[in-house]
Amino acid sequence: AGLANNHAMDRGPEGLLDTIDSLRAAGIEIFGAGPDRDAALRPLLIETPYGAVAVVGFGQAYGARKNAGERSPGSAVAEPCAIAEGAKLAREAGARWLVAFVHWGSNYADVQGSQRAQAGRFVEAGYDLVIGHGPHVQQPIELLEGVPIVYSLGNFVFGTPGRFSDEFPGFGLAVTSTLDARGFTRLSVRCIRTDNNIVGFRPRPCSESEASRVLPALHPDIRLHGDQGILELDTSTRIRERE
Repeated sequence: AGLANNHAMDRGPEGLLDTIDSLRAAGIEIFGAGPDRDAALRPLLIETPYGAVAVVGFGQAYGARKNAGERSPGSAVAEPCAIAEGAKLAREAGARWLVAFVHWGSNYADVQGSQRAQAGRFVEAGYDLVIGHGPHVQQPIELLEGVPIVYSLGNFVFGTPGRFSDEFPGFGLAVTSTLDARGFTRLSVRCIRTDNNIVGFRPRPCSESEASRVLPALHPDIRLHGDQGILELDTSTRIRERE
């Protein structure tokens, strides 16, 4: 469970720590927030036949009382030094591949310049995939120096009707990545209907007709296969030495 977001500290330090304890008691690993900055930046490690994948969670600078500090709980902040530190900690933990899981952007809006600037910093720091969330609606996918940037997954389960419009309708995304010895080679994307005025707080998979409208708009190279969109990734566009 990624906990780096603007609501992680809604119930103060006690609420965050209680959430962490409850998730761990249920057998759910957490990342992105913690009792201090080091813990918040600690990656979630996933072992694969092609090397360990590290998922590092980040939010924005929500204020001194919400940002994880040297001795204070909160979310990891996607500042340049923390982005680099998260990559360093992941490498030291044995990760070969890095994924940034980022809460950013403006609600019910298109991709912001600040998101693109931060995406560039993740690429510079050596992350291989960036998955964004926060704006409540789906946003496009871009390739930056060969690195896929999913700017926003949109909502999944959400407890208010939302402020959707014809320009920004209520759809979310479920993204599956394919990894092999070369890196991330494919993204498989499905959409879900999340406008609670339509689905009554029970998100459902998109129909094929809905998927045919939503998925091709995410990236010009997405190809439809039924209700699924496939984006093939050319790993040769970004060559890095790996130990």
